[in-house]
Amino acid sequence: MHNKKLVILISSLVQGGAERRASSLGNDLAEKGYRVDLITLDSGVNFSISGKVNYHQVSALDAHANKLVKLFYTPYQVIKLRKLIKEINPDIVLSFLERPNLLNVLLKNNLKYKSIASVRSFPSISYKKGFHGFIFKKFLRHIAKKADKIIANSEQTVKDLVENFNSDPEKTVVIYNPYDIEEIKNLTKEAVNHPWFQENVPIVISSGRLVEQKGQWHLIRAFSEIRKKTKARLIILGDGKLEEYLKKLARELAIENEVAFLGWKKNPFKYIAKSSVFAFPSLYEGFPNALVEAMICGVSVISSDCFSGPREILGDDEYGILFPVCDGKLYGAKDPLTKEENTLALGISKLLENKELREEYKIKALERVKDFSKERIIPEYEKHLFN
Repeated sequence: MHNKKLVILISSLVQGGAERRASSLGNDLAEKGYRVDLITLDSGVNFSISGKVNYHQVSALDAHANKLVKLFYTPYQVIKLRKLIKEINPDIVLSFLERPNLLNVLLKNNLKYKSIASVRSFPSISYKKGFHGFIFKKFLRHIAKKADKIIANSEQTVKDLVENFNSDPEKTVVIYNPYDIEEIKNLTKEAVNHPWFQENVPIVISSGRLVEQKGQWHLIRAFSEIRKKTKARLIILGDGKLEEYLKKLARELAIENEVAFLGWKKNPFKYIAKSSVFAFPSLYEGFPNALVEAMICGVSVISSDCFSGPREILGDDEYGILFPVCDGKLYGAKDPLTKEENTLALGISKLLENKELREEYKIKALERVKDFSKERIIPEYEKHLFN
């Protein structure tokens, strides 16, 4: 047993890439003998927590509550969290996402621990204009100033933090997300009972929350163009506030029978592995977990060249296809396809029509993802957390 105590602090463990990474990192470090306490601010757990990890929930606030509601709920959570951290008496607190990062730096001086904030998005783009964006940009500048260390999950995010949020380059580091490659490969072997997977029709699949950031309507519009020439189907995994808009768009494009919305899945990998192409139309990211996980699943991928992450993962079309990021406007069925949507449609068609190309990308991708294995990345976390 190592003598240093770590707290991992995150909003919830309901869904999301940061949430999955926080739970798996806690499990991995606990397995290596570290004392790990995992704290969520809000209710809800959908990711596995090892019996070696001590789990705590600060409040019963719904993880899906409005961001402003959560913001105004923060003072109560500060009081509860302070008491809990004081009882644990950790050496290090590692936090993920905005509210946990803010609370981490607010409490550190009083409770005398090393604060490490993990930034998971490309902040200049992800914090939109308006009151909410203004507030969170202010928060991030404060976090960057006060945290003992900032961990970002891409080189582009580090550059953004240093240039636009005054983060000290000496304490701002990149650690790519770690993946349990063997676990994901094992999960791909589970059976899928959806009838489409029993038929000989190629499936394009995408996974992510149904929100503006993920840009799924651009994919649906591109897929409507593909369907004019190629028999194929589209599956979208995830849930979110845009679900009705996306379903309506598919109906109006007359492809509702070729597009399936299967909701959030605890094991998306079994669906992805049995598909032909994984499409990733995000408008912005930090380091896209879904993209790496699809590569581990052994599927050829096509991704937007958004900030940040996809180009760092795929290179210059070396391990998958990149297409220019779409404009993010919420189009209707009658609007003509944009140049970027047409490029996405052409890229998917190229993969669907060329089995040899799909196999080539699959082989290269499986080699590339070794760089993100937990065996390579967890020692980086150990170095920056405990030294």
